[in-house]
Amino acid sequence: MMELTRKFLLLNILFIIITCILTGCWDRVELEELLIVVGLAFDCSEEADSIIITQQYVNPKGIGGGEKGGTTQKSPYANIIVKGCNVSDVLEKSKNMEGRRPNYEHLKLIIISEDAARAFNMYKLLNAILRHPETPRNTNILISEGKARSFFEITPNTEDVPVFKMLMISSNSKFKSRIPPTLKLGDISKSMAGGKSFTVQRLVMRDGIESPLDTMVTDTAPGKGDIYEINGAAVIRGDTYTLAGWLNEKETNGLNWITGKTESGVVEIKDKGTGQIIVYEAHKVKSKIIPIVSRDGKVPGNNIVPQEDISFTVECKIDGTIIEDWLMTANAFEEGFIEKVELSVQKEVFCIVEETLNKVQKELKTDIAGFGKQLNIKYPKVWEKVKDNWEEIFSDIPVNIKVETYVRDYGRQGSKK
Repeated sequence: MMELTRKFLLLNILFIIITCILTGCWDRVELEELLIVVGLAFDCSEEADSIIITQQYVNPKGIGGGEKGGTTQKSPYANIIVKGCNVSDVLEKSKNMEGRRPNYEHLKLIIISEDAARAFNMYKLLNAILRHPETPRNTNILISEGKARSFFEITPNTEDVPVFKMLMISSNSKFKSRIPPTLKLGDISKSMAGGKSFTVQRLVMRDGIESPLDTMVTDTAPGKGDIYEINGAAVIRGDTYTLAGWLNEKETNGLNWITGKTESGVVEIKDKGTGQIIVYEAHKVKSKIIPIVSRDGKVPGNNIVPQEDISFTVECKIDGTIIEDWLMTANAFEEGFIEKVELSVQKEVFCIVEETLNKVQKELKTDIAGFGKQLNIKYPKVWEKVKDNWEEIFSDIPVNIKVETYVRDYGRQGSKK
């Protein structure tokens, strides 16, 4: 009898344990109960001690169904605009806006306006987002000219949600010219933790009414003449984590060629004899940043490495294709013609790289190409002596540029005779 009671008790305990284990998704939240936030836009407020955050969330019932603009068709997205004294304050207020809890597990894009990037330390600005347990580390970051939230208000023609369209433009930067590599939230966290300067893709608005043919991106909002594109780069200083300035499209190409983080880039040259246009497109880029320290950094006296004892050489080798030329009598199969093009492209690339370095070193005083990293790898003892004031020192360090360009292909057209 005692044995039977003991078995019965054990079975009951086992049943209770199994019941607890097999309860299923006890913490499940229905999709309809969540606000699935896919984008955040940071803007400055008129008040100095507050910030405006726009959250774009998706409406699953409105995506991919019915005719757009129909009377019964729900919008596939909506925006919540909230002002607060800090980011956590804004996120907390958002919980009471729509009656549903915001969810950030599918956050795809963060846009920071130029004003906010200049006014706020980005480490402080993104701190609450980085700490949030739901935030993905692969969220894309963009810096916008003008208000960041204005880009969330433009309904694209080819996508249901504005955030998704901007992600398409931002992606595959390695194969696109005039933009820096895509920057993720995890990347920016590493750069800020290391006190490094870095670049972020620049998002700009174009006026489609005044320039109807300037349609690099043709998605327009109904009733509006605005179009947007991603070109150039925003430069963030590593000591203040604020916006130092911009690189234009040509300078961004130059930076990509210095770092080798691209397989693209378009160079336009003109034939000396006729003044006609020839367009060269890079297909393969290899580059090296070579640090040079004279006397191995052994300087008598104060044990400090003078700036003039450090220099760099940038070696850049580019293979590409002639994709267009307006020379009606040229023969692309002639060796002399190819050599002339290669020399002209080499000179143009040299000028672009030189212009970029001048902007980065003298005006912005930032090391966004990783010169300090290469110095640290080859001369760690020298780096230890200069790292605390590196970007100021870097602004006066000479950089020698070596460029090689080759025409490996000339399309399907050779002789025009």
